[in-house]
Amino acid sequence: MGGCEATQKIRVKEQFKELPIIALMVFEEHSWDQVNLFTYNASIITLGYFMTYSIYLSGEIHSNWREQIQIGLESHHLDTKIYSPVTDHEDSDNIGVDILGAEDKPFWKDHKAAKINALRTTTLIKRADFVVVRFGDKYRQWNAAFDAGLAIGLGKALITLHAPELTHALKEIDGAALAVTETPQQVVDIIKYISQA
Repeated sequence: MGGCEATQKIRVKEQFKELPIIALMVFEEHSWDQVNLFTYNASIITLGYFMTYSIYLSGEIHSNWREQIQIGLESHHLDTKIYSPVTDHEDSDNIGVDILGAEDKPFWKDHKAAKINALRTTTLIKRADFVVVRFGDKYRQWNAAFDAGLAIGLGKALITLHAPELTHALKEIDGAALAVTETPQQVVDIIKYISQA
């Protein structure tokens, strides 16, 4: 640590030394920008939240469930980092041939795309504290089931999100999940609860 940075940390700690210890705990884990720290910790003190989570949102890409969760988390000022796959279906399907060249057979087109997409999904699932997997009603999301299995294999906590009609089909995956939800709001409520001080 450079001398200038150390001096800045001491100055900030002195400036905010009268704040509750919960605020000082957050100071240790974030940048030392004084304005941002003060704003951030004002929310922390008011709401009583201090846990920080990285969350991977896996599954269907044909509805706005990810946006609903993001908006819900922001409405509670929760300190979360959201990861997700590429949600543009055409981009995801074509990325292999777009970068690595055309293929005569669909198998090899999909093979290339799957491997490139796996670079992203595997890395971000490893980085996440837990994974939310959404199973939609319209398509059979084999990739979502694969992500759920990968998360479980990596020891990541899992939340599933699906309609009650899919309960029987997903009973094994639900059996490994720590929570089984039916709406994005239920996911938000769970994250809000586990983020309490």
